[in-house]
Amino acid sequence: MASCQGQRKMSHTSSTATTCYNALYKCKKCGNVGCSQTSPGLCTSQGFSGDKCLKCGAQSSKETFK
Repeated sequence: MASCQGQRKMSHTSSTATTCYNALYKCKKCGNVGCSQTSPGLCTSQGFSGDKCLKCGAQSSKETFK
């Protein structure tokens, strides 16, 4: 399983960032690749918010990216 190399903020009030390392997913509809976070804007390589693709808006379309 591939891991995200994007930068993730430690908190909403902090400007300090660390490497994300979350699992990567691929959208079955548009091919978008990125990690999944609970809300948009938490990682520079985020592709999904929960189960929603942030590129095409598809729901329940993510699969594990290898």
